[in-house]
Amino acid sequence: MSRKLKEEHDAKLTLEQQATQIAEENKKLQVQKELAERNALQQSQIQQQQFNYRSSVNSSNNNDANSSRSSQDMQDNHHEDVIDQEEEQAALFSSEGVTNMDSELNRKTAVAQDKSLNTKLKELSNDLNAVREQKALSDHDKIHQDNVKQGRDKYKTLNLIRKGNTKSRVNEFEAM
Repeated sequence: MSRKLKEEHDAKLTLEQQATQIAEENKKLQVQKELAERNALQQSQIQQQQFNYRSSVNSSNNNDANSSRSSQDMQDNHHEDVIDQEEEQAALFSSEGVTNMDSELNRKTAVAQDKSLNTKLKELSNDLNAVREQKALSDHDKIHQDNVKQGRDKYKTLNLIRKGNTKSRVNEFEAM
């Protein structure tokens, strides 16, 4: 009987110790949460102050500039601004200055360009493959492994899709 009481007493003590540990961890988490909230609040206040300062500087500069102009100058400048904006937009969407339109098609990954990076990546992949549990792989992981074995990556896939006419593109994409 006393043995049973001793076991119950020991179990009660361990539960009390666990309860105090949980309470201490909760206090630590609460303190961390409060610190994070304070930091976020301070950051937002700093950003708001910076925004307000920039806005006030910009508005004072605009007010000074606007007060010194005559209405005719303002109309002329507005017309020139509109023309400048139209020219900028036309330059953005034109193909002038683009030396190689196929640069996207000839793009290579950083791993393909840097051999030392490629070897390091292969070593890390081999190390991870040795540790990986095959039972824990998802369907997406298995598909990715098949693609890697076949030498596919996202750029090769995109290039393959872009080749040929529209009908062949659609067929190739649907076959994936």
